[in-house]
Amino acid sequence: MANNIKIEVESLLKSILILIKVIFIGQTTIIL
Repeated sequence: MANNIKIEVESLLKSILILIKVIFIGQTTIIL
């Protein structure tokens, strides 16, 4: 059960990192 939670947290963190990258790229594009 602990392993399943760990996998879910890791996938959640990866999704958040991708979102941050997309937002960051979008903001820099708007600034440029």
